This record gives sequence, structure tokens and C-alpha cells, in this order.
Amino acid sequence: MKNLTKILLILLVVSISSQLNAQVKFGLKAGLNANNISKDLEPDSDDELYTSKMLFSYHVGASVEIGFSDALSLQSGLLYTTKGWEVDLDEVLKDEIDAGANIDGYYRFMFNYLEVPLNIAYKFGDIQVYAGPYVSLMLSGKQKYDITMEGDGEPYTESDDLKFVPVFGEVAEGDIDDEDNAAYGLDYGLNLGVGYRFGQILISAGYSYSMSNIVPAYEGDTDMRDNNRISPTTISLSATYFFGL
Repeated sequence: MKNLTKILLILLVVSISSQLNAQVKFGLKAGLNANNISKDLEPDSDDELYTSKMLFSYHVGASVEIGFSDALSLQSGLLYTTKGWEVDLDEVLKDEIDAGANIDGYYRFMFNYLEVPLNIAYKFGDIQVYAGPYVSLMLSGKQKYDITMEGDGEPYTESDDLKFVPVFGEVAEGDIDDEDNAAYGLDYGLNLGVGYRFGQILISAGYSYSMSNIVPAYEGDTDMRDNNRISPTTISLSATYFFGL
């Protein structure tokens, strides 16, 4: 009887393990981002560089889905993604344009992150809706511009490529090089989206709203961060290929 009980327990554990394994699906995810920012700046701040329009980029990484039932699952993974914004030159330089100048080029702020989403998905057949938090760790950032202006005289061109260093606390003197800028490196917020699955592929569209602030705080003077908020927002279109379905 004891041997039979052991055998039954072993079979039960194997059966449960098999069912759990069958509910976990792994995949590869890639897609496009349409990025911008939400902001709340001091009334007297010089906000020309935050007169923004969409910056298009991409995301790529691994995905995992843990199914609790046919209708409910947890979707997570690890993504490399770029966020930021592009300066609306037509708006910022509208006085020069009205004066007859010809302006061409771009001004971009780009930040590269590793991101972990934790979304709960509810399925209606092949259609699903999802929502949940995410957390992102900034790896690097750039402020990049290349602008050419031409009026009555010779064309004038200005370009530069400046680095942002991610920081996770107050910035003290000497923490970053003089030619670099600092940006708060932890981003977190909420995801919301819909998806459609056919076969092994999930097509999804989502929106991510940040609850963080990329403006850093400087040691002894936190007013800049306290009084100004710049948060990334992202509209995404993704395709995920799941293995072993």
C-alpha cells in the first residue's frame, strides 16, 4: 500500500508539472514605438526643447505568457526599447519661418531602456485585452540635432551629439563629465492594450504611460526636479511569435 501511495503521488506530481509546463509559453517580440512626452513645467521655464512631436523607434526582446485558464494569463518578458521625443522645429522656429527662412533638420532626445512589463490579459477567443504595470531601467541616452537654416544669406548649419548619463539618485558634483547631461534612469508606469492571436503569432497594440520623471535632482538643489516633470509616453505595435503552441 505504501508503494502504491508513493507511485500515485509521483504520478500526481508529474501530471501537475506537465500541466503547469503546458501553460507557460515563451516567444520573441518585436515592434514599433511612437514616442512622445507628457510634461508639467514651471510657467517661466524655457520649454522650447519640450515643444514635442512623435519620435519613431522600435522594441525587441523575449516574451513569456503564464496561463491561469483559457481566458486569463500573465504576460511578461524582457524588452530593449527606445523612448523619447523629437522637437517640433516648425513650432519652435516659426518666427524664422515666417520671416522667409528655409529650415531643415531634426532635434531628438532618445533614451534606451531594458523594460519588464507585467500585464494581465483577458481573452475573448482570439481577441484579448491587457493591462498592468511596467518598470524600465535606462541604459543610455542622447540629445542629437542637425539643423540647417537658409535665408537671404549663406546657409547656416549646426549639429551636435550629446550624451545623457542615467542616474538613480541626486547628482553630486563630479558624478558626470561636464560635457554630459544627467537623466533619471528609472521609469515605471502603466500599460493598456489589445491583441489578436492567430496560430503562434500575437499582434498587439498598446499604450504606455509613465508615472516617473526623467528630470534629475541635483545635490543641494532639487527644485528643478520638484518643479518640472517630463515623462515618456509610448504607443506601440508589436508582433510576438510563441514557440511550441
